[in-house]
Amino acid sequence: MKIAANPQRRETVSESGLMSTGLIIGLVLIGLFSFTALMGLMGYADDIRDKNNGQAHAISNSAIGFSGLKTLLDETGQTTSLDPNEATHISRNSLRIYTLTSAFQTDILDELNPDSAKLIILPKWNVTAVPKMTGWVRKAPYSEVLSPDNLSSNLEAFAGNINIFQADEQDETLAKSYRLTLAETGAIYTNRIPRLQTVSGSELEAVITTESGDVLLAKLKKSQSYILSDPDLLNTSGLKTRSGARFAYDTLSYLSEREQTDNFVFDLALHGIGGRRNMIKVFTQPPFLGVTFLIIVMSGLIAWQAFLRFGDAKRGHAEDFGEDFQMGPQSLTRTTADFLAIARRETRVSRDYAMLIRQQAIKSLHLPGNEGTRHQEALNRRETKKALSPTFAELNKQAKSVTTRHDMLKVATALQDWKREIIS
Repeated sequence: MKIAANPQRRETVSESGLMSTGLIIGLVLIGLFSFTALMGLMGYADDIRDKNNGQAHAISNSAIGFSGLKTLLDETGQTTSLDPNEATHISRNSLRIYTLTSAFQTDILDELNPDSAKLIILPKWNVTAVPKMTGWVRKAPYSEVLSPDNLSSNLEAFAGNINIFQADEQDETLAKSYRLTLAETGAIYTNRIPRLQTVSGSELEAVITTESGDVLLAKLKKSQSYILSDPDLLNTSGLKTRSGARFAYDTLSYLSEREQTDNFVFDLALHGIGGRRNMIKVFTQPPFLGVTFLIIVMSGLIAWQAFLRFGDAKRGHAEDFGEDFQMGPQSLTRTTADFLAIARRETRVSRDYAMLIRQQAIKSLHLPGNEGTRHQEALNRRETKKALSPTFAELNKQAKSVTTRHDMLKVATALQDWKREIIS
């Protein structure tokens, strides 16, 4: 017994295909969304990254961070701000504070304007992140302090011949109490600082010194730049005592009064926090946001127009495309003629058109051979016999001298009449 095949089942399988239209559209939309999300994350990675990373900046809550200093200034009525943008311009009413994490960040100091008031806090500690403790750091096991020689060499372009010293780890004064003195006011403070780091140089003027004369805070001559050698004087670790907090507040108040500034700006650009501009940020923020929106809308309209123009490929039958599909050579010829009309170059092809009509007439008459003279003689005899007027020679002369589209159309019509009469 034979089992008849199910035609409906066969049709369904054949039309299902590998990928349906809905699946293709879904994949395209998912791809566009993924690409847009990737570009957005690339452009705004610095802005969405966790800023409390334990480094030496004003958002960090770690022991070497300076969020405590900002909080101290805010609570005492001072005006503070965080600036993620590089400041190479002059800011006459702000004391800008640059906090460094490593010696390599000193390269940006060479580009700063010397006429702007600034405080540069040098780094001292080598730290590593504490696993599973966001924002926490600990001393690096291989070397707990930075090399003073590397730090000095990196500061030469900014501060000239400068030397940095650190208390030796075997010294009994490793974490002793120091008496700190403001050079001009004579105010004395006592603070306990481990591995005290001091600075000296021919281009520096002492502002804060220890009881033994070592310089902790110095001013760069012929500028408004100040260098603090030991970050433990102002970071969170240094503010853990009442005397340390009082010293930090008095020091910044003194610098602000000396430079006649009324607010403090903590620079974040050195640490890559939101200060890096890129093409994605530029074109997704005013004033270029409108241009980006217009480009997206135009791209969508172009895609929609293309979809409507070609439609679904499964319905691409001959009757759907009309004359252009059925008459390929004629359509190509008509398109070429349209291009010539747009470029206003129809008259340039008049002579070639006359020779084409002549070749068609010769082919229709089945004249033997390829010799041009014999063919012309045969055409002349037929013209005389049929008393054709105008002759091909006259029409060819007119074709060479046409200058307007109207004249071209008249000559072309006459050539067609000539061909029809001579082959009849």
